[in-house]
Amino acid sequence: MTQQVFSPEIKLHIVRQLVSGLASIGAGTMSINSSKPDVASKKPGSARRWNRSFSRFPATAIGALQRAGTRINHKRVRRIMREHSWLCRSKRRTGRTTNSWHQYRRSPNLVANRQFDAPDRCWVADLTYIRLPKEFVYLACILDAYSRKCIGWSLRRGLDHSLTLAALEMAIQSREVRPGLIHHCDQGNTAYVHRLFEVGACVSMAATGNPYQNAQAESFMKTLKTEEVYVNDYQTLEEASDNIGYFLQVVYNQRRLHSSLGYRPPGEFELLCAQGLLE
Repeated sequence: MTQQVFSPEIKLHIVRQLVSGLASIGAGTMSINSSKPDVASKKPGSARRWNRSFSRFPATAIGALQRAGTRINHKRVRRIMREHSWLCRSKRRTGRTTNSWHQYRRSPNLVANRQFDAPDRCWVADLTYIRLPKEFVYLACILDAYSRKCIGWSLRRGLDHSLTLAALEMAIQSREVRPGLIHHCDQGNTAYVHRLFEVGACVSMAATGNPYQNAQAESFMKTLKTEEVYVNDYQTLEEASDNIGYFLQVVYNQRRLHSSLGYRPPGEFELLCAQGLLE
């Protein structure tokens, strides 16, 4: 790939537009937009969502520039992002969503030290909480372990069986479930496990008190919090659901570049996998 050469002023302009969502990055191409998109026909808040199309992490910004065929020093990217307050701010996790002291049967860990080479071989799942002004709401997500794509999610007020079952049903309806699929999570209730058995999935669980055995799902939840939840101030469940749904389905699955996928979004990665074009 031919490397494009940009002056320092142009590089500064590229990084500014890239992080603020005004740069459109493709495999080997870059287009810098001179104006913002027309958002008059969109819902309130959609302009803000559009501007969060790209990650606020320097490594992802650099990966996007590499896909466009240009090079830039990582220190320059971090400095520009820091000067304009574009870096994510992490917050300490203080809530608990997993009850390890229950009477349900625990399943063994089937994914320890295993690598998967195709989608829908293994799903990973996790729960987290989101603080609203007057209440807590709870989010359940399911990811494909190979492509990192979020394939099912549910946001509700109650931390009960319906929350996780709704996320699971979304994943089942949107994917091709084959016998032998492994579903890995921290813990699981009876109704949830029974539904997995109905579709021929194998249940895998992390050991009690060991979040490292579900590290991929935990890492995803951290990304969701730092890139979406912590940079917003949701007032209602409906507002949180609207913004988080957009982030998961559009930004995370279709636009956000993942270093583990060769700086590709999960949707593009799965498409290349289906076409046999992955290197």
